[in-house]
This record gives sequence, C-alpha cells and structure tokens, in this order.
Amino acid sequence: MERTVVILKPDAIQRSLIGKIITMFEEKGFKITGLKMFVLDQQTFEVLYSDITDKPYYQQTKDFMLSGPCIGITLEGPGVIQKAMNLCGPSDLSKAEGWTIRGRFALWTGCDVIHRSDSAEKAEKAIKFIFEPKDVHQYQKIDAHFMHEQT
Repeated sequence: MERTVVILKPDAIQRSLIGKIITMFEEKGFKITGLKMFVLDQQTFEVLYSDITDKPYYQQTKDFMLSGPCIGITLEGPGVIQKAMNLCGPSDLSKAEGWTIRGRFALWTGCDVIHRSDSAEKAEKAIKFIFEPKDVHQYQKIDAHFMHEQT
C-alpha cells in the first residue's frame, strides 16, 4: 500500500485550520496512519526542502517553517501520493483551484498552509525524520471496500 506524508505548516496551526484540512483528507478516503505535532528542526527542514536550497526564497521558507509548531500526517491508500498532491493543490497559488487545500486556505505563496511529498522516496525520508516507527500505525478501515476501487 502506498503512503505519503503531509505537513500542516505553522500558518495552518495559527489560523485554526487543522480540523478543516484533516477533514478534507478523511473525506477523500485517505487512511491516516500517523499524526504528530512538532517543531521543525534545522536538519529535518534541510531534508524536506533540499530541492529549493538554490531558490531566492529558501531563507524566508526556512524562517517561516521553523517559526512554530507543525503537524505531520502520514496517509495511506492506493495512489495516495498523487491524490494528496492533487488535493493540496499546486505551490503556484495562481493555479490552485478553489476546491484544493491551497486554493481554499493559502494567503500567499510563502504562507501556503501545507507541505506534501511528491514521490515515494521523499515521503519515506520525511516519515523517518518526523515519526518514530511506533507512531505510525497499521489497521484495517472498515469502510475501505467502499472508498477504493477493488482490483
């Protein structure tokens, strides 16, 4: 089963959007297997954002992400990486549709409420940095056969 991680950024926490965002993932049928509030440290930030070290907004992103608590969420399901990316919406807010998390809640590009992994490799790396193995749980959802196409 595919899994990924999303991180609710400090602005999502400060603006009391936690429940609304989690509800969007639940309504989409994702299985939440881990949930943790934490303050991002320098090392984890560098792992999560290694692909933007050469961007002019790197320092601003770093300062913002280390400014307060975040919430990490592991999600599981068929095709969950791409489906979570679709639900989060693009980083370019001018292209984020109103039904996406960023389309609904992001105020500006630097303050876009959510981080998501865009590959299985990045998701697994992020999960290992954020969660201890005992904090990610396996269980059978009783509605799974309704939520996903059976193959």
